Amino acid sequence: MAGVIVLSDIASASDTDILQGTRLQTVPSGGFMTFEMQANENDGTNYFTASIQ
Repeated sequence: MAGVIVLSDIASASDTDILQGTRLQTVPSGGFMTFEMQANENDGTNYFTASIQ
């Protein structure tokens, strides 16, 4: 089994495309892509929505 490839980035509210082509090329054919998202603050007015298509 191949090793885990970890890509880390700090995204701001204006970042709309975190899946640039160079990142997608690191996923091997038949491999898995896992997303982990974290927020420093998360409440009724300060949150994020992720749409993966």
